[in-house]
Amino acid sequence: MRHWLSIGASVLVFACGGTTGNTSSPPSEAGAPVCSSSGTSCPDGQTIESCAVPDDKGQCASIYYQLGSATFPCSSCTDFASCAMAAAQACGSASDGDAGLRPDDAQVGADDATDAAAEADEEIDPIAVGHAWTYAVTELGTYPACPAGSSTATALTTSTQDGKAGAVEVQSLCTGAPPSWYFVQGDVVQVDVTGTWVLALDAPVQEGHTWSNGETSFTWHNAGSVTAYDADRPFSTENLRFATLLQSDVLSAMNAQGWGIPDDGTLPDTGFGSSVGDPSAGGLAADADAYDHLLLIGPAMSGYFTTPSDMPGAVVEPLYITDPFEGSIADSAQGQSVIAQGIATAVEQYLAPGAK
Repeated sequence: MRHWLSIGASVLVFACGGTTGNTSSPPSEAGAPVCSSSGTSCPDGQTIESCAVPDDKGQCASIYYQLGSATFPCSSCTDFASCAMAAAQACGSASDGDAGLRPDDAQVGADDATDAAAEADEEIDPIAVGHAWTYAVTELGTYPACPAGSSTATALTTSTQDGKAGAVEVQSLCTGAPPSWYFVQGDVVQVDVTGTWVLALDAPVQEGHTWSNGETSFTWHNAGSVTAYDADRPFSTENLRFATLLQSDVLSAMNAQGWGIPDDGTLPDTGFGSSVGDPSAGGLAADADAYDHLLLIGPAMSGYFTTPSDMPGAVVEPLYITDPFEGSIADSAQGQSVIAQGIATAVEQYLAPGAK
């Protein structure tokens, strides 16, 4: 399941409105690299540096690693696994499992450098040197610093900022706004606002968790569309085919309206549903826990459930009603009609002659 912020637009304000602190350096000129040391020494005493080269707008044009006079160019500002491995191997201690680097200064060894980018992106907001985010900006009212259109925010460099070692300087998505400094610890993100660190995102990332930046409160809500199928039935292949059509057609129908519903995937039904009681006490609660399927589409289990369905099926959960935006769609006549049309399309496709 994916987690989305219920007041997501408010988070972006920090990228536009935050200002740099007293220890920040001025933005580099176009073409002049912004380099930061990893802090990890090679056997010969040298240190790998990660460097970002900004374009004439201060946005990332390219990144590379540097070890002495040797440079290791990366494929792009977001694809740096191969260059990280090359730098780690040149360092000479990559076999120790801690000399390779990715541009956010996290340490990886030669064996796992290839997975560095994927691991970094597991964070809810992976702010790291070399990462960039492209936004479709809509101007509300008059805000000259942040005109409408496509704009990119780029993580430029890392340093100690207002007492936070490893803070990352990010060029704002607003072309007329100065860079801001962010400090990331897992899924907790703080932003430096005129010398004060303010909480931008907080953990745990789970339904109902609330936090405040001092002015506005935020809440994590589950969001997205998911379809469950049973993989333990004799016709499990057909279950999966039908579920895949349902997920695709219902999601497409909703997002054709511009609703931007996240795709939570097509998943086996184990772990879905709920039961009442303590399984350790035995009885019905223990049977339900052992069954671990949805009764609507699940298999038989002796002594618990003896009348399973005899045809392929799936359960689609188009929206989370606990999310205010998705809940409003589910409660509207238009939303219900769009979902129904998506389901009807999937059924027609599944039953179409020759469809497999």
